[in-house]
Amino acid sequence: MLEGRVQKVPERVRVTVQLVEVRTRTPVWAAGYDEPAQDLLRLEDSISGQVAQALVPQMTGEERQDLARHGTTSEKAYQAYLRGRWHWNQHTEEALPQALVLFTEAAAEDPAFARAHAGIADYHIALGMRGLVPPSEAFEAAMQSARQAIELDPRLAEAHASLGLAVWVSKGDSETAAHHLQLAIALSTPRRTTGAG
Repeated sequence: MLEGRVQKVPERVRVTVQLVEVRTRTPVWAAGYDEPAQDLLRLEDSISGQVAQALVPQMTGEERQDLARHGTTSEKAYQAYLRGRWHWNQHTEEALPQALVLFTEAAAEDPAFARAHAGIADYHIALGMRGLVPPSEAFEAAMQSARQAIELDPRLAEAHASLGLAVWVSKGDSETAAHHLQLAIALSTPRRTTGAG
């Protein structure tokens, strides 16, 4: 889990972040940033990029294998995707375009990176739900990107969640939406291994 704190002092912003092992609450990595506060959007990009670069080397061998198996082997694509998710999670009209730029950058860096295509789908869903573009246009683009993500990685929960939501809000097809949303839940639920007993 990534934890952070932001403190604004005259003309500067100080940010401290740490990566914490959830089960043990043990810090794995920590860093501090002290940047001029003149351009907050540039500052957000700078800090999120630095954090993304710092997190990739912290991955265990198993996490790197999982990333390669279910995501991308391109650190540049993965960093762009993480930064895109950071912007998308701001849930503001100002951050959405930056999220799209970063998701598109990730997909361009690795066209087979399904999560980047799911991010693009989520961007279009957000646009349609906020009424920033005609909903039919936004949801059709979302479905296309989500289907592309599923084609690349049929086990990607995020892609099924995006497609389920897009189908529901655009077509009212609750049966197809429920299928994809239930599949997303099943795919994102950690698999437990049981020993013989």
